[in-house]
Order: sequence, then C-alpha cells, then structure tokens
Amino acid sequence: RDVPGMVSTQGPELIDFDLPLHEIAYGVAAEFGPEVARCLQSSKWDHRQRALQMMSAELKGYNLHPQAWQRDRREAWRASCQVLSQVLRDKVIPVQLAALQLFRDTFENIDAGVTAEEVQHALDVLISPVMARLGDSNVRLHESAQSNLIFTRYLLGDKLLYRLRQFLETSSGGEHNKAHFGVLDTVNALLRTSPTSPWRLGDLSIFITLALDESLGNPRVRHSAVALAATLYRLHGPPCAEKLMAQLRPAKQNLLREKFREIDEELHPGNAADDDEGEIRPDLDDLLHCLKAVQLAAPTTAASSCATGEEEHLMDGILEETGHVFSGGCIASAASTRRTARVRKSVSFCPTDDIVEVEQDEELILEHEALCLGLELEDDHEALLREILMDSDEDSDESS
Repeated sequence: RDVPGMVSTQGPELIDFDLPLHEIAYGVAAEFGPEVARCLQSSKWDHRQRALQMMSAELKGYNLHPQAWQRDRREAWRASCQVLSQVLRDKVIPVQLAALQLFRDTFENIDAGVTAEEVQHALDVLISPVMARLGDSNVRLHESAQSNLIFTRYLLGDKLLYRLRQFLETSSGGEHNKAHFGVLDTVNALLRTSPTSPWRLGDLSIFITLALDESLGNPRVRHSAVALAATLYRLHGPPCAEKLMAQLRPAKQNLLREKFREIDEELHPGNAADDDEGEIRPDLDDLLHCLKAVQLAAPTTAASSCATGEEEHLMDGILEETGHVFSGGCIASAASTRRTARVRKSVSFCPTDDIVEVEQDEELILEHEALCLGLELEDDHEALLREILMDSDEDSDESS
C-alpha cells in the first residue's frame, strides 16, 4: 500500500534493524550532530531523553542551524527509525515517553524520498515495542502508545487490527491481563475516533469473546470488554446484540443484556418513563372523582364565624346530655332537644359537586326523639309541640 507523497521503487534498500547502538551512532552523528550521538550512548537517562528530544525537533524542522538544511532528510529519517528500535525498549519511563514521541514525529514527517516499502517495513518492526506499552500501569505510557497506534491506522489500514489480535493471542503469563486491557481500550478508542470503520462486526466481536473468557476474571478487563460491546451496540444498533453474545456463556450474556438495556433507556428516555407509570386501572376513575369532590373550598370569614358558633352550641348540648346521663336524669330536656335539633346537619356527597349541607326537618327529628322515649304523639300533641317549637325559634331569633 502506497503512502501519499512517497515514491515506490522496485527492490528498495530496507533499513537494517540488527545493527548495535554504537554503529547506529555513526549515522546519527552524521545526520543529527555528534552531541546527539554522544547523549544517546550515555548511561544517564536524562542525557538519553535530551538526545531524543533533539531528534524530534530536527525532524519537525525546528532546528534553525544553517547546516540543518544541507542534511539528507531521507537518511535522517532512516537513522531515526534505527534509533527507535533501540530506545523503545528502554527501562526508564521518561526515556520511554520521549521515544514514543519520537515515533510519532518520525512517521508524521516522512520525507518524500522514502518509499512505501520502507515505511511498511519500519512499521512492522517498530509497532511491536509500541504495543508492548499498552495497558501499562503508568497511564501516560498507555495513552501515548494508544495515540501512536491510532495514528498508524492511516499507514497500516486493516493490518492494524490483525496486529492487535496477534499481540493479544501471543501474550502470556502476567502480561496477559495487561495486554487484554490495553488492546480492548485501544480498539474502543479506534471506533470512537472513526465510527465509519470498514472493519466487520465479526472481526471486532472476537476481542469481546477473548476478553470475557472465564480464565481471566480480571475486573478491569471485563469492564473494557463491556465498554467495547457498548460502543459497537451504539454504532450498529440492537441487531448486532445477538452476534456479540453468540459465543458467550449465559452469565456473560446477561451482563451484556443489562448494559444494552441501559443504553436503550439512555437513548429513549420517554419509553422508560412510560414503563414506570404502572398499571392502568380504569375501575378507579369513579373513586378519583369522589376524592376530588370532597375537597372543601376555603370558607369565607362570615361562614367560618357562623360555623364556629354552631359548633359551640353543639358541644354545649353534648356536654349537657352527658351530665344528665351520669346524674341519672333523662337523656335530654325538651329545650335542649330542640336546640340540638336546630343545629343538626346532614351532609350529602355528590361525585361532581362540592359538599352540600342540608338542614334536617325538625318535625322528623321530633318524631324520632319521641319514639326513642317511648311516646306516641297524636295529631293534637304534634300541633302543640310545633307551635311551641316555632315560638322558641322566634324568641331565639329576637334575642340574637
């Protein structure tokens, strides 16, 4: 595969990555200066870090020295790749970070005279030590290596996914969980940065299947696998769910189903709200109307004062009747009976209207109390009692 801006030739002279560092230093001294070559071979890590930073500045054209423009840019690029084959395996973290930055600067500034075959050959050799930093406990190393791999996708194409899977399958021992986490996180980042990837769903689901294997049991790996499955579910929709769970055990399938359900609720919040409203009960509609009907409106000042007076008369009657009962007397005198009868109210409820208070008929109350006392009222007696009742009502009205 040709890289834009480079010339493809037959049988190019490929870079020799088997040379030791002291031989590579000769080419570095010729292209980057003797100070860089001397610092590269130093036992002090800060000198090695400084040498790599100077090489990055040279490749990006930041060196304004007059002799810098007379150097062979193609040979400088080749020397940089040879240096990377040595320093990417350094044990000191600052040097590793500087080496990863040099990797990015090297392949971002490819000279026009470099052939596509040389680039592919250099990537095939140098990408392995870069992938070895994936999943590192140092977050900066992991993120820097991941950023470089995302960038190399434009140079490697579909081959990058194959190399990631190969790295995952060849990892062993204590590096197994680390490699799984790093690769899963990188594939997830690749999909997020480029949603329209040409990779097939089957080529991506294999990473989830390998990560959710029972032999791993690492929470960090399991979380990365679920996150990758969620990204694929968001990109391809519900039809891809069964393909992602096809080769998983039932417990792992339930784990992914729960995650997919959360995504559906997140993408369609209205449906989840409707489901939480509960069961529809048309048989309770009348009850709701009745409850609404019994809500009393706030009384006015005059009505409230009148109701207060009636309550006082009612309490007086109750206390008077209670006193007669405990003292052995009759239940109530005729006067107290009439006074109590005048304030007795009945309440009628209507499903659609407010509460309506209706005053009971005093004659009915009188007949009821006479029956309770065992008395039979004749017509003459009823007329007489009615006149007495009316006279007492008039007297009470005049006094009030």
